[in-house]
Amino acid sequence: MAEAKLPEELIREIIRFCAPPFCAKTFLKFPAGPPDAAPPRSSPRGPPAFRGVMNVLLVSKRWLRIGTPMLWEGVALRKSKHTSAVARFVSSDPAVGRMIHYLRLEGGSMTRDLVKLTKHASNIHTVYIGECRHPSDSYDGLQHVIRYLRPTTLYINLGLGLSEYASSPTKRDENEVVLKAIVGLWTSVMSLHLSNCEALDVSWEVSLHLDELHIPTPDLPSLQFPWLWHWLARSKVFKRLVLHGPGDRDVIRVYYQDIATMYRRGQDDVLTFADERD
Repeated sequence: MAEAKLPEELIREIIRFCAPPFCAKTFLKFPAGPPDAAPPRSSPRGPPAFRGVMNVLLVSKRWLRIGTPMLWEGVALRKSKHTSAVARFVSSDPAVGRMIHYLRLEGGSMTRDLVKLTKHASNIHTVYIGECRHPSDSYDGLQHVIRYLRPTTLYINLGLGLSEYASSPTKRDENEVVLKAIVGLWTSVMSLHLSNCEALDVSWEVSLHLDELHIPTPDLPSLQFPWLWHWLARSKVFKRLVLHGPGDRDVIRVYYQDIATMYRRGQDDVLTFADERD
């Protein structure tokens, strides 16, 4: 059969076979290591595999038209110029915008061009928001996309104390206040993942109604400071608390349940650990 006569669905299947699968877990992973470490790759696709996909797309303009949107399931933005370029591209090709389901925003990417991008990407359901890395970075663009961006899953990377902010702690604090306020307005969010317990905000009590709140497993020394556990035990922000990382689980469970009985008597299944669900 001549290439021009191949049905589009068959072409899509060929491209899916050649393309490495998108891995949401890798795409949404919080960075490990020191604060100034390089951020993770925007997707798990390695260069050799990606070159193979590009070769398939170059079969013809028709294959390129059909296959391009399939490579846009996850979009990671880290600079303002990148945001502007992607916004222009998505607005010119609605099919690409509809394919975006995961959006990762870091550093200086959160500009007002996000409005143009999100207007044409209505299927985004998961958003990752990284910390502003420089005093010149801000969350300004996020304040303007709330009406267009309605994620059900949200990842927040905060509380790392980045060295670039050493000379401007006030700016850092202002940005954190702005971000926490924005999170409180995203009532569509059902699953909230925090890189650090410092990102918790008691003001969410009146606005968020989560199915799940994901936080790192607190170090055992923090058990000496029960304010965090009391807030978690009595909070109505979430239905289930999911802890990530190592820790003495038996001690944590007993400690949490002892406090929870004062606020949620009979709800002993609220606390769980992430790897127990895998």
